[in-house]
Order: sequence, then structure tokens, then C-alpha cells
Amino acid sequence: MLNPVHLRTLVVVLQTGSFADAARALRYTSSAVSQQVQSLERALRAPLFERDARQIRPTPLAEFLAKRSESIVTSLDAVEDDVRSYLSGALGILRIASFPSASEQLLPRALSDFRSKNPQIEIRLEEAEPYEVIPKIEAGETDVALVYRYNFAPERPQRGLRAELIALEEMLLVSSRTSAPMKEPDIASLKSATWISTSEGTGAATLLRHLCISNGFQPTIGYRSNNYSVVLGLVGAGLGIALVPALGYKESVDVQATPLSLASAGREVFVVSATAASPLVIGRFTKSVRSATRRAAEAKRGVAYVSQHR
Repeated sequence: MLNPVHLRTLVVVLQTGSFADAARALRYTSSAVSQQVQSLERALRAPLFERDARQIRPTPLAEFLAKRSESIVTSLDAVEDDVRSYLSGALGILRIASFPSASEQLLPRALSDFRSKNPQIEIRLEEAEPYEVIPKIEAGETDVALVYRYNFAPERPQRGLRAELIALEEMLLVSSRTSAPMKEPDIASLKSATWISTSEGTGAATLLRHLCISNGFQPTIGYRSNNYSVVLGLVGAGLGIALVPALGYKESVDVQATPLSLASAGREVFVVSATAASPLVIGRFTKSVRSATRRAAEAKRGVAYVSQHR
């Protein structure tokens, strides 16, 4: 197989007219240029230049090969430029994952900011729960993700991953506005209530069960949905009460919300990334997410922004 570097040297020699001028253009020594041309001649088993004491003259084969190689050299130069851009964080693909409420409340503003500053970075986005995303990051299938962790049940350590805390969420006890407001929610007093919960095994469902059992009863689950808009709609219709994280809550004329004062009943939101992912690109994305999170915390009850330098 012909060496593309040697082909580039041949093209430049014919463009400049001499080995010395080609060496200056390529930032090689004259002997390096001569050696590359000789290596190419050995590979072809044919001479590329007629040499005498004062000049070199390209053979018809050299002119033919140089002309056919110009597109190859141009493509090789483009690849090298792209690699340099990739290494500088100006070009590439960023594979992002996020859980639904962060996708709705944080990502639109964050991605808009990131894309405006990094127009050549291609974004691929998927929505998934943390238990689905973390293995993908560990396997190198996802670069960065927004994930949550419930305070009462820390998950296993995430080895080989970067995790940056960006927000704290309160859990809100949500009920219909037709019911009496609760200034200080008392879980024990809700023994006979019908609950609307997320799917069995999710963090929110596990938290609800944990709180109820610690207060001496099993919750009665009337309906389940992983879509908090659906949960709030069911609550607003008077079909039950629910625990909803602050990012999943939307103000409505049909529902009312009271924060739980329990320190163990809350969520932490992280930006998690693979150590192999580009730190420059991940850093820029995280900065955009932080900006969006700060603005969300200013406008949304129960969300506290966590400074990087706290």
C-alpha cells in the first residue's frame, strides 16, 4: 500500500520544483524528502525522477501519480485539520442523556446556550432514568448525563466517572385544591390516603414506600405514572395525593404543594460524565447546564442551585 505521507511529499515536490523547496514547505530536511521519494520509488518499483548533478526532472509516472494523489492529499489535510479541531474541543459528537424533568426544565436553555457557542459539535440526546444511563456511561456509549439521586438511598459508587453536583430538589406533597391545605405535612396522618406514584422500583416510589413504612403503614397506591404531568393531572382531578420532586412540579389552579421538611426526602441532581470524554467539551456543556440550573432555581420553588465552589 502506498504511504499517503509519501504521496503528499511527491505532490509538493512537483508543485515547488525541487527537493529543497519542498522540504522548506513541508518543514522537513532535504534528506527526509529524498528518503520519502526513494521509499515511494521502491514501493512502485519504478523511478519517479531523473537526477543529474544540477537538477531533478519528474518522470511521466511521477506527474501521473501526483495528479491522481492531489485529492488524497487534500482529504488527508482535511482529516488532520478535523483531528486538531476535535482535540481542541471545537468539533465532534456529544452524546447526552437526561431524566424527563431535567429534560423539560433544564436542557432546552442549556442546549441552546451550548449550541450557540459550539456550532460544530453534533448533539445526540436520549431520555432515560439514572439506572439506565450509568451503565451506558461506564461502557462508553454515552458521554455525559443529567442524573438524580435520592438522599435516603445513596446508590453504588460510580467508579471511573466524573460527577458534579448542580442542584438540590425538595420533595413536594401535592394534593387537590379542593382538599384542606397542609402547612406541615404529617405522613402518619395520611394512612388512609390514596397515593399516585411512579412505577414500582423507581426512586420516587421507593421513597414513598420508605416514608410510609417508617410511619407505620403501607401506602395505598391507586394509580401509577412516570410522567409527572399525568401525576399532577390525576391529583388535580381529586383521585389521590402524590410526592413530586420540585423539577417535576408545575403550578396549576387544580393542585397545591407543600414541601416536606424531612432532610432525607429530597433529590440531588448531578452532571455525570465518562473520564474518557473530552474534558473541554464536557466542561463547556456543564457550564451551560449550570447557567440553566441557576435560572431555574431562581424561578422555581423547591430547587436550590449548588455552586461549583461551595
